[in-house]
Amino acid sequence: LMDCREPSVMIDGVLRQYATRIDVGSARVVARHTGFSGAEVWRIETPDGAFALRRWPPRGLPPERIRGLHRLLEHVRRAGVEYIATPVAAEGDATLVTLPEGSGVWQLEPWLPGAADFHRSGGEARLKAAITALARWHLAAATFRPTQSLRVWFGSRPADSSPAVAERLALVQH
Repeated sequence: LMDCREPSVMIDGVLRQYATRIDVGSARVVARHTGFSGAEVWRIETPDGAFALRRWPPRGLPPERIRGLHRLLEHVRRAGVEYIATPVAAEGDATLVTLPEGSGVWQLEPWLPGAADFHRSGGEARLKAAITALARWHLAAATFRPTQSLRVWFGSRPADSSPAVAERLALVQH
């Protein structure tokens, strides 16, 4: 019996939670990355396409906040911003999966190709496209109405600074 914290065992257990949504029978891991938040991200290839499987860091964001982020992403996507990777719903329509073994909090989303390489391949047209995409994101996000419990993270108050920016500044300053 393998250790339940072994990545391949954990990944298999998480992917089984999505079996009614996507064909995970022959899924294979093709890459592993670490995100800015400390999340581990695996690129998973399936017959239904490529997906990003993310395991949030153990002392990362509270699950309630992550689920709120998922609702925001879904709202933005429904508003016509198609370049957003919205999490796939697992069994019971949950967008976060937790295994009984305590291996963390997981989500699955479509893998969006691309690279942050503006410094190598910039230009006015590409900059304009990036700013336009960001503006579309902000216009769509501005119409999101969070529940009362999520307003601390996703409320829209023109005079307030972004909690995410404040968190990143705190990380940089320490």
